[in-house]
Amino acid sequence: MRTQLLIIRLIIPLFCLTQVSFTQDSANQLVQAIRENRTEEVVRLVKNGISVNELTKIGISPLVQAVLGKNIEIVKLLVENGADVNLNTPRFGSSLIAAAAVGDKEITSYLIEKKADLNSQDEEGKNPLMTAIYAGHPELAKLLIDLGADVKMKASASLDWTALMFATMRGDVESVKNLIDAKADVNSKTTDGETPLLRATALEYNEIINILKKAGAK
Repeated sequence: MRTQLLIIRLIIPLFCLTQVSFTQDSANQLVQAIRENRTEEVVRLVKNGISVNELTKIGISPLVQAVLGKNIEIVKLLVENGADVNLNTPRFGSSLIAAAAVGDKEITSYLIEKKADLNSQDEEGKNPLMTAIYAGHPELAKLLIDLGADVKMKASASLDWTALMFATMRGDVESVKNLIDAKADVNSKTTDGETPLLRATALEYNEIINILKKAGAK
């Protein structure tokens, strides 16, 4: 039951990515313009002194909105005008977590170049690597692994799941292999005492079961 609740809690933010509405205070004006890809209006608002780091009433930053919209031009504009790439928003986490959620490799690479924290965590404890895997972006997950993401980190607010547990739950064979190659702990336990092997067995993912056992899972 706790695992089911966890999955529900993780799904909701991903379905909300493009379902945000805003009122018209200064921060929301900027975010609304970004959401509608009105670059000239974004430039005007920024030049008029609207903060690029102010959150809207529902807790989203201009940079996170630009990332969710996959608008690299506005992302760069905001960063060049002082947007904090590591600002952690209560609803969506950091800009890098948002990039992982939508699977945008170009924006991900740019944010990391600008010193985005590879291991930032959202309110559920998920980091960009876990988010990329859960959202179904194994190529982006591989990029994050190659750049040094912590493959052993646990999502403390999500039953201590690791990236390997998320990959196993999704049946993501590619990410399971990549994580094991990067020395992920195949026997890491959740707060419920579950391991990736137990999860794979419960889901009857035979290929992943064999991969885990070959890597020493018990």
